[in-house]
Amino acid sequence: MRREVLAAGMTPLSIYYGPYTNSTTDLLNWKTFPYKQTDNTISFSNVLFTALGLPETRSDESTINMHQILRLLYIDQDTPTQNLFRLERFDLPLTRQTISEVLLGIYDDDLYNKRLALKLANKDYETKSREFDHLNRIFSLKTNSSSDLTSLQQEIEQTTFDLAGIDEKIIDLKSKVTVNVSKKSATELELIQSELTREKSAVSEISSSIQEYEVEILDSEQFINTINKRVVELTHSTLTRKVLGELPLTHCPHCLSKLDPVDKEHICILCKKPLNEEVEKANAKRLQQELEIRKGI
Repeated sequence: MRREVLAAGMTPLSIYYGPYTNSTTDLLNWKTFPYKQTDNTISFSNVLFTALGLPETRSDESTINMHQILRLLYIDQDTPTQNLFRLERFDLPLTRQTISEVLLGIYDDDLYNKRLALKLANKDYETKSREFDHLNRIFSLKTNSSSDLTSLQQEIEQTTFDLAGIDEKIIDLKSKVTVNVSKKSATELELIQSELTREKSAVSEISSSIQEYEVEILDSEQFINTINKRVVELTHSTLTRKVLGELPLTHCPHCLSKLDPVDKEHICILCKKPLNEEVEKANAKRLQQELEIRKGI
């Protein structure tokens, strides 16, 4: 891993999938990941969490990253914290509690999401309560009447009674009025019909667009499912190779002849070519990260 020392914050991190000796000369195969995750790129915290086997916390308000884990590790040291890292005021109690659970191996994503939901619900309740009190005061000042439920119910009943009387008067007046259709009325009707035709056409176009978007969404979901399947298959392939690599082969799988033993270590007993387990692991890890990036896109 390589990270430049800059005065600006949120510096990206570069990762090389391979031996250290090759990384000093192979400058083209370094991959750089940003500090924060975007719609098209995963952050270096996501990459490190995947490599370390740590669960990833997903939330719009408080997503745990590698920076916060290191802060929690350093804060319990004997050295004064002001000599180790700068003061930041956004380490919320819930964030530090979640980090500690991740490090202790007791993190529960469902519990964490419910804690966040409870926090947002309490915040929303406080906001709505203040709005209600404010509207209640305004209503009392503007109408000079009480805002309790009983008084409002009485006003609704009286207003409903008055509306019923007005409706009866309107029905009585309509029964006594003769409507004469003129050429002007016919013209207005034609305009309304023309406007209705245009609106129907607009509705048809919108419905067609919705159907196209639904097809695109279905295609994207199938693509994501395919990527997830490939990630699972890659993980199974890596585990299978690890298990089979510990099983000694004594006979050729093709002709069933007995194989001659090899004198040197890290030599394939079948093709007699050198084995490089670290390079294979690095390639598998790089392929898995590329699939995760494509899934995020």
